[in-house]
Amino acid sequence: MDMYSSFIQEFNEIYSEFSSRKAVVRQLRTLKELREDAVYWIEGTIISVETNREFGYLGCRICGKKVEEVDWKKRCLYCGEYTFSNIFRYNIEVVVADESDTAKLILWNKASEKLLGEPAQDVIALYGDSPKSNTKSFEGFSTSQEHEIACS
Repeated sequence: MDMYSSFIQEFNEIYSEFSSRKAVVRQLRTLKELREDAVYWIEGTIISVETNREFGYLGCRICGKKVEEVDWKKRCLYCGEYTFSNIFRYNIEVVVADESDTAKLILWNKASEKLLGEPAQDVIALYGDSPKSNTKSFEGFSTSQEHEIACS
């Protein structure tokens, strides 16, 4: 089994394990008290987007994890793959509030694309090749829309 197949199999096993242990949590305060790994759902409002940090990273085309530059090539920090071509992926920090509390959460690539309605590759092409955030990156963002998204 090659590294890619092994990664996919491992991901599917982990996802299956987490999705079978779903729990519903209605308040952020309750979520902060829990110490168990599981999938939780909250209903809240995004009250702000952190615009003073990078809103994404270059990800490995094989596993999606962050890559670093080594001798003109990019090397994945997770699977060790060397490549010349990578894909930009979102990593957006937001503050979410509900009636009980607020919390800083990270919206990973799939959730961010769903919320913003644009793939990360398209956004980086529009605003340059640096993932440094700025206000124009989030011009079309609306906190009044309802979305079901996953974050950590």
